Amino acid sequence: MRGQLEGTQKAGKTPKLLQFGAGRRGCPTLVLGATTVELALANLLCFFDWELPTLMKREDIDMDVLPSLTAHKKNALCLVAKNFTGLQQM
Repeated sequence: MRGQLEGTQKAGKTPKLLQFGAGRRGCPTLVLGATTVELALANLLCFFDWELPTLMKREDIDMDVLPSLTAHKKNALCLVAKNFTGLQQM
């Protein structure tokens, strides 16, 4: 039994079991990946007007979160993207 669980007992300390590695063998593009996702999300938020679906009211938005270290919504937020006309094309 001890031999079967050998690789899983040290999951927090073994770089081969971490998603991006750790220390000297860590992924050099970890920061680049996180920055790229943040930039993509910022562009979506900036270049679209976001509205509620037709039959939904502001009071219908569920703001409940799951118990965790970070705030995860229990139910997904449903929005409709409209073209943003505030900026002129350069």
